[in-house]
Amino acid sequence: MTLNRRDFLTSIGIAAGAAQLGCIPRTAASVGGTRRLRSVGVQLYSLRDDAKKDLEQTLANIAAAGYKYVELLGSFNNFDMPSPKLREVLDRNGLRATSTHVGGDELDDLNKQIVWRGSVDQRVIGPMIVKADVNPFT
Repeated sequence: MTLNRRDFLTSIGIAAGAAQLGCIPRTAASVGGTRRLRSVGVQLYSLRDDAKKDLEQTLANIAAAGYKYVELLGSFNNFDMPSPKLREVLDRNGLRATSTHVGGDELDDLNKQIVWRGSVDQRVIGPMIVKADVNPFT
C-alpha cells in the first residue's frame, strides 16, 4: 500500500485529535519517554529588569517560586552586589549559584573570576561572547 501526503497528514491529524479526546491512552512512551529533569534553575538575565531594581527581592521571589538554582549575571557585575553579600542572600534563600553568564573580556583575568566565583560556591563560568581575534587554545 502506498501512502500519499494527504492521507499521511489526515492520519496524523486523526491520531492527534484522538489522543486529545482521550480515545488513545497516554503512556510515558507516547509523550516522550520516562526521563525527568532532576533540577531546573533560573538565569538572572531573564529577570534582569527586576534584579536591577532589587536583587535581594528578586532572589527571594525565585526561591519562593520553588527554584533552587540560579545562573548569575557577571556581565551586569551581578548588579553591583559584593560576593560576600551575594553569598549571604543566596544562602538565606536556599539558592545555589551554579554558573555565571559573563562577557568574553571578563575571562582576561581568569584568576580574579575563579576567586570571585569560588566565594559564592560556584563551579561554572559561561562566556556569552568570545572575541573573534582571540584563540583561547593557543
